[in-house]
Amino acid sequence: MEAWPFETPMVVPPYLTPKDATLRWRFSAKDGRNSLGLRNREVDAKDPQDFRILFLGDSLIWSGDTSSGKLYTEVIETSLNQALRRPAARVEVINAGIPGYTTYQELECSRLETEEALPRSFACFGS
Repeated sequence: MEAWPFETPMVVPPYLTPKDATLRWRFSAKDGRNSLGLRNREVDAKDPQDFRILFLGDSLIWSGDTSSGKLYTEVIETSLNQALRRPAARVEVINAGIPGYTTYQELECSRLETEEALPRSFACFGS
């Protein structure tokens, strides 16, 4: 006797890698998303002088548009860099919000970064 639908195999999208297994799902790199499926520019190795802040969360971070049309993570990055006024160093804010992610998935998403790309600070928002 089968207990449908629990006997059906899980469908795994082709863009998921083995290191994505703990996430269960993520967005693909299309429709304006970077290679990690984030609504952010590409995340490269961090310059040692720079300060990187990773905003983890669900749809509150993903769709955080302001009245100017920019994401509020972009507004925060611009404001911090203007306040810093040090051309040698900059603040980079990464929008790692994924609609529907749980706190566990947000933590696992943060672990996908390489050692060079890790932020100095985390901000976690969500349900």
